[in-house]
Parts: sequence; C-alpha cells; structure tokens
Amino acid sequence: MDTIKRMFLPLSVGGFLLALLMLLILPVYSLGATAYGITSNITSVSGFQILFELNFFSGLLLVIGPILGMVFTVMLRQRSSLKGLVALLMAIVSIILLFVAKGPLTGSVMSAMGMDMGALGVSANFSMTFGGILALFVLAFVGFSGVVTAFDLKGSRKVAYTPKPKERTHIICPKCGWDMEVDKAFCTNCGQKLK
Repeated sequence: MDTIKRMFLPLSVGGFLLALLMLLILPVYSLGATAYGITSNITSVSGFQILFELNFFSGLLLVIGPILGMVFTVMLRQRSSLKGLVALLMAIVSIILLFVAKGPLTGSVMSAMGMDMGALGVSANFSMTFGGILALFVLAFVGFSGVVTAFDLKGSRKVAYTPKPKERTHIICPKCGWDMEVDKAFCTNCGQKLK
C-alpha cells in the first residue's frame, strides 16, 4: 500500500494513458446483428474506428475520461489525498462512459442500416471485447490506487509481540524462602527485613 502511495502519480497517469491506448488501438466493441433470433458477430471496432468512421460522439465518450483523468491528476500538485480522490472519480467516470458510449454507437449503426432492416426484425448490438475489458481492469486499478491515496490506507504490518511486564504481586524471603505479598517490609515467617 505504501508503494502505491509513493508511486501514485506515475501509476495513475500511466494507468490512464494505458487505458486510453487500449481503447484507441485494441478492439473495444464487437458489432453483432440479430435477425429472427439468430445472432452473429460481424466485426470488432477500435476506438479510432469509432471516433473517425462510425460515430464521433461515441468515440469522444470513450476517450474523454482517461484524457481528463491524466490532465487533472497532473495538474493537482497539492495534497495527495485530493489527487487520489480526483483519480478515483475520473476512473469511475471513464468506466461509466465506456458503457454509455455503446448507446449512440448502436443508434448510428441502426440508422445507417435504415428502417427497412428494423422492420424486418434485424437489430444491431455491440458487446465489449478484450480491449474494453482490459481498459476496465486498468481503470479499476487506477481507482483503487486513488482510494489508497485519498483515504490514506495503510498496508498490514507485522508487529513483534512484546509482552507487557507483569507487576510482581509476591516476594520470597531471601533468608527462609517464605512466599508473601510485595507490600510487606518484614518477612512474616522469620522477621527478616525485606526492603
């Protein structure tokens, strides 16, 4: 946990950058079509394809979270707890936008197919593929590191057990070996001075 707190800035900025690259380069969604109850996957699309070929708004929704996460995390040079909270919030927003981006994308594909296809019972759907899933895991780690930093969580440390010294309640007479309470000034058996 302490390593995460010490390395928070490179971990969070690197995590947001890695998620952004995964969303742009790797296939994020798989386009499928359903007709008369039969579903088939047509193709997989990356963030670049979504941004520049399919639906700019959906592509923007994909990349805006990680970009703002990097910018806000770098800009906040104050307390690390504030940076951690911002990274956590931006990771959550990025994850939500990853799911929200499918809506406009599906709508634009359906409108491109035309109303004729919808009337025939054909519908398009997008499911998340490995690029989106990997980005989810990276964003979840960035969020976790934000929690550790924001709420000052400490890792478990093993502490050596040192028993508390016991108070003596009895004393033994050095002359006769008689056992008696500590508060006695003289031995109750032989009279030897104890203190």
